[in-house]
Amino acid sequence: MIEFVQCSSHNFISNVRSGAVHEHSYIGSDNVFKMLSTNMYNNVDLARKREQQIDTLKVFNENVTEIHFDKEYCVEFPTNAGSLKLIIELNPKFPLEKPRMKVYPRIIHKWVDINGEIVLAPGLTNYTIHSDLGRVVQVIRREFELDQSLIQANESNSFPANVANISIDNACTSLRYRIFRSCEININ
Repeated sequence: MIEFVQCSSHNFISNVRSGAVHEHSYIGSDNVFKMLSTNMYNNVDLARKREQQIDTLKVFNENVTEIHFDKEYCVEFPTNAGSLKLIIELNPKFPLEKPRMKVYPRIIHKWVDINGEIVLAPGLTNYTIHSDLGRVVQVIRREFELDQSLIQANESNSFPANVANISIDNACTSLRYRIFRSCEININ
């Protein structure tokens, strides 16, 4: 659809393409100005936002190591269960898509699945381009640092049937993700 609007002595052409992108041309004496307005971020804005997110990761967390430039980072921190490493993977569409996070060694915690991936942390599940990566990682790290019932997963306690060494209360809390995923837990 093309609209012509007379603005004083100049023509203003509005050309609407594919719903989200609006291309405007301002035609005046000798100058033609072309503006592109879009509901989405352009590549320069996304690259800048990605860089800012990585900077906040380093500002709000100690011991941040870059594994692969602009793609993968590691945050090491002490916990009741020993020293943990939080691996943050930024996919090519980050910050439009949430990062992927894994904890090593694997732990038993309500936010962590059986593969060690953090799946139920509130800041991560609700992640948007406007979220702050540094603060999301900081909250996850603090949760693990302060959780007194945190234990490392191993062959004898990584599955619900083998939680004999954990109290019933801690088993329910630590295995909430597995319950959520409709796994049956039989504790005799």
